[in-house]
Amino acid sequence: MIKRIETISPLESTSVIEGKIINAFMELYSKKPIEKISIKKITDLAGLNRGTFYLHYQDIYDLLAQIESKYHTISKSIATYSVDALFNNSDLEDALPNKEFYKANLKYYKILLCTDNKSNLPQLIKTELKEAFRKKYSISCKDKTDLNEYALEFITSAQVATIIHWIKNDMIVPLKDLSNLMQNLAANGVIKYLEDQY
Repeated sequence: MIKRIETISPLESTSVIEGKIINAFMELYSKKPIEKISIKKITDLAGLNRGTFYLHYQDIYDLLAQIESKYHTISKSIATYSVDALFNNSDLEDALPNKEFYKANLKYYKILLCTDNKSNLPQLIKTELKEAFRKKYSISCKDKTDLNEYALEFITSAQVATIIHWIKNDMIVPLKDLSNLMQNLAANGVIKYLEDQY
């Protein structure tokens, strides 16, 4: 059986002050691009002074990078466990965090994953999935014409886009159904799945 990811929030280890800064930043970031957010707006919304911000972060880009890094760490574990599940023909749902994890992190995942051109997190997740596939299947891509690289791009893009679509739609589909679908599509392909439906 595949080990399930621990269901902790990536931001659980932040201090109260950092939490205020992150919450204020994410509230602003959900509405406008990073270039239009100032440290003053963040600290005013957080009820802190600018000096407090600089005790924790170099600038706004450092703040975003640290938030993404926390979510990237857990995404790396998710990628490894989910590829193991696919490789071992195990239940993909067992390799993913439970729905409570996604619910607890939904607000930030929606901002980091579902808002156009906002965050590097989708690309970081794809990179981790590709790496997990490369390790599991001993895939080495020789150059830009190697079709293995295209196959990895295809499957990882599809998986990340599917999870983003699920999160964007408030996780209405049960996690078990989604994981079964993703596993079926990875093993048998979309065309076969659609043909079987009609």
